[in-house]
Amino acid sequence: MAMTLRLDSEHDAMVEALAREMKCSKHQAVVNAITLAHEKVTVHEKALERAREILTTRDKALMERLADA
Repeated sequence: MAMTLRLDSEHDAMVEALAREMKCSKHQAVVNAITLAHEKVTVHEKALERAREILTTRDKALMERLADA
């Protein structure tokens, strides 16, 4: 899907610097940044989900005692 991305001068400079650092085009730098951000969010969500699972299974009795305290 085609998309126009409008950036202010500060963000454009950031994309240019990122592209130089990654040795790629500005377009590819933006795509890479989106991919990395998505992976970070996904990892964070999975970690939170795992923590909730632990609290509701392994630590269920402890959480119930804390709720009663």
